[in-house]
Amino acid sequence: MGVSQPRSSRWDVTVTRPYTYSVEITPALVEGDRLAQASGQSGRCVVVMDDGVKDVIPVHEYYVDRNIDANIITIPGGERAKRAEVAEMVCDRILTWGIDRRAEPLVVIGGGATLDLGGHVAATVLRGVPWVAVPTTLLAMIDTALGAKVALNHHRPSGLTLKNKIGNYHPASLRLLDPTLLATLPANLMTEGLMEMAKAALVLLNGALSPGLHAYAAHAHTRRFADPDGELILRGVIGATVAELASDLFEDELARLLDFGHTFAHELEGRSDGRIPHGIAVGHDIALTAVISRDRELITRERCEWVLDLLYRLGMPGLYSTLMTADMIETALDDRTRHRGGKLRMVMLTDTGNEEDHYTNTLTVEEVMRAVRLLAQFDSRRT
Repeated sequence: MGVSQPRSSRWDVTVTRPYTYSVEITPALVEGDRLAQASGQSGRCVVVMDDGVKDVIPVHEYYVDRNIDANIITIPGGERAKRAEVAEMVCDRILTWGIDRRAEPLVVIGGGATLDLGGHVAATVLRGVPWVAVPTTLLAMIDTALGAKVALNHHRPSGLTLKNKIGNYHPASLRLLDPTLLATLPANLMTEGLMEMAKAALVLLNGALSPGLHAYAAHAHTRRFADPDGELILRGVIGATVAELASDLFEDELARLLDFGHTFAHELEGRSDGRIPHGIAVGHDIALTAVISRDRELITRERCEWVLDLLYRLGMPGLYSTLMTADMIETALDDRTRHRGGKLRMVMLTDTGNEEDHYTNTLTVEEVMRAVRLLAQFDSRRT
């Protein structure tokens, strides 16, 4: 910490706080003691998990067998969890139970929305407690669990949901990833995670991971990354994402490659009233971006169709949505421009080799709507 010499009535303080955390791939997590070790050394812990976890992981039995007094708090699964009233309920349970705010980390087990809610609680209760993330879906393993963002959604009286508008940056001190949990993941949740995987594979490491994912796409829903080829892809995406996030964990830089597929996705998801979940919204966004990139001659027609084929092969039910209206596009562009510091900073696909082509700050509603119409044509050709 540095404190400037007094000038008049002013003191300037500079504080640097280092963050250290670990991401571990831990197969068959509940068959070993790693989770128990991560839950603190006091013999007691608080666990937040979504209501679908109990059907997959015997959390209560796990802690009983290891003589750990676990206060298990169950919350709704999915985006229903990311509400202020759910966060208040969890905080009340934690405060009633009482925890050591340094020695007893909050253990959060579930999908991406559960990790968002649990991380938000960890950031705010007792002004911040350490937490351990245990993702149970593919999307959470390769995206939500790896960064620092935690958030709730904001629900307006009109019924409109504003995605992740209330939150913080509070990295989990440990993230335990168990790929064997993917074996029982429902197909729709698998597809959501594969869309986020496509996002990372197409832009990180100059797209070096995307050919492997395209080749594996036909097996993704059956093998679930449990075979050597799948394991290599999964580790590659996780490693590349962790490296990208570590360079700018708190988003000081507003032009971010991992914002690819997230210019229209939040608005599309919010307007769908739950019909279009986040991963599928990202898939729609990637498809739009691919067509716009092709129209701007940043990628070839063949490359664009290769990307769209990748999305289909990974399980996207269709690339076009009737919710892709001019009003939705305009609102999304305005929102993302405000969110990204007054510039759109939309991540594009590019084969030009020019780093500046990765981002655009200029995009018209008419240009996007032309891409929307082309996606409808692509879908019609597939049926």
